[in-house]
Amino acid sequence: MSALRSVSNSLMREALFGSNRVLDPAHGTNKRLEGHALVVEQDQASIRLDELGTVVVTQPVRDEDDRSSHLELPVLIEEDIRARTERGLLFTGWVLDHVDPVRRLSDVVVVATLLGGGYLGWRTRAEHTANPNTVPGALGSSDRVLVGLSPARRNRAAVTLDAARISEDVTVLLRREIRR
Repeated sequence: MSALRSVSNSLMREALFGSNRVLDPAHGTNKRLEGHALVVEQDQASIRLDELGTVVVTQPVRDEDDRSSHLELPVLIEEDIRARTERGLLFTGWVLDHVDPVRRLSDVVVVATLLGGGYLGWRTRAEHTANPNTVPGALGSSDRVLVGLSPARRNRAAVTLDAARISEDVTVLLRREIRR
């Protein structure tokens, strides 16, 4: 139990305060065991790590401060999606290095799902700044958009070494699905 406490404390500390934090330190955080998985969660975000080394990072599609202007229509900002994806990959790399320092897990499969935002329009920050009061036509799209890379399996080192390129690839795939 002491090892589990140590892992959960390290995971929570890195998720909240690390260089690639994926949780918001301004929000309450709970940790619990769910079957064979450690779950650290907030209202809009979570991390799940199971005994097989599966890491699931859930982040909100938009920050609360993005919602501050009631005059602007909500959209997905491409640069924000790419940054969240890259941060999630880098955090995942840290988790794997922390729980498997001898690198028994040699391969990863990167999958991204956009939940609850598939109906929003997709724009770059410049496009949205130029015209914040219109939404491009993704209204009515799926509430769940799932993408995976091809080939699916990547060397584990790619999660951190190629995080920028992988996040760009994932972002392009998500954009393609949203704009269909």
